[in-house]
Amino acid sequence: ARRLWLRGGGTEETLPVPDPETRLWNGFPGPGLVGSYESVAAGIRDYVDRGIGAFVLEATPYVEETYRLGERLLPLLVKENTHVR
Repeated sequence: ARRLWLRGGGTEETLPVPDPETRLWNGFPGPGLVGSYESVAAGIRDYVDRGIGAFVLEATPYVEETYRLGERLLPLLVKENTHVR
């Protein structure tokens, strides 16, 4: 997120901080979860616990980051929810 913020013309001083309650970061055109794969997985778990059942995962640059999501984030979620189909 920091890299994208800076690439888009933002500065370290104006870098938004994620909301501590929702974990959403408003530095994108729409809010999004940012952080380590573990912290993003924790954020998704929080939303699942609140009844949210569908998520749109998007990353930039699209191809490289999408592979990283598949390799690093999804296994954290699948491991915990192997009973969910």
